[in-house]
Amino acid sequence: MSEVLAKPTRKRDPVATRAKLLESARIAFTEKGYEGAGLREICRNAGVDQALVKRYFGSKEALFRETFDTGTWISDMQAVPREELGEAIADFWINRVTPNHGFDATMALLRSVGSQQVNAQLRDVVENQHINRLAAILGGRNAHQRAALIISQIIGIDTSRRILGVDAMSDVHRKTVRGLWSVQIQALVDTE
Repeated sequence: MSEVLAKPTRKRDPVATRAKLLESARIAFTEKGYEGAGLREICRNAGVDQALVKRYFGSKEALFRETFDTGTWISDMQAVPREELGEAIADFWINRVTPNHGFDATMALLRSVGSQQVNAQLRDVVENQHINRLAAILGGRNAHQRAALIISQIIGIDTSRRILGVDAMSDVHRKTVRGLWSVQIQALVDTE
């Protein structure tokens, strides 16, 4: 009598599977933007079945939004004394290292901003994860407008330096740019 060998069952690890999907999505959205990145490609690169996107995230749009739900730099700013906030913010963004691979939120945002499907999500991420959190640190009158101005500067400066490679903002001029920009940020911090 021959023995029937049972197929070995793979142990499911939903946390690891979810993490693989997020990592693959972050890379795809950075390289191709929302519309250019396909679920098949994201799932293939994560080594998982496409149906798991629906199970863990609900939709491609929800997966996209969650790629931006990372512990943001603003958490680090909460411990910075108010009079040093301009320098700390400028220092963080001017000295930010360009990711060699993986997720680059600025690039993913730029490559996805034209998509009608995710514009509202991008706006929500910018407002809730950045502007509202920074406004809470700033406090006082017009905190949301001051925070929005700082975040807009960050997006513009990060894009100009890292993505476009504007010469006047290159690494050669890093110290000057950091110094000038920190004064602008601090003025917004101090204005009430």
